[in-house]
Amino acid sequence: MNSPFFLIFPAFLALIITFRITAHFLDKDRVRSAAACKGWSKINVQWEPFALGSIFENKERFYSVSFVDREGISRRLQCKTSMLTGVSWLDRDFTGF
Repeated sequence: MNSPFFLIFPAFLALIITFRITAHFLDKDRVRSAAACKGWSKINVQWEPFALGSIFENKERFYSVSFVDREGISRRLQCKTSMLTGVSWLDRDFTGF
């Protein structure tokens, strides 16, 4: 019962969970900053773990972003982000990019 596995595995699992939670909050800040640079306000960011296209992406995380654009219209877009790639907006029909 004093095997190193029983000590290392919980520490490794805690490290992975801590990294994922930290990445989530960094992602939300990155998306909010990118949206604010476009002049959008009332920005709400929600994680979309099962978004269309997210199955084949293992390094980027998908988010749904609600905001009010410069004209005062409420909109919702999807984006994907990671620590290295920045924010990519996925709805190309919206002209406010």
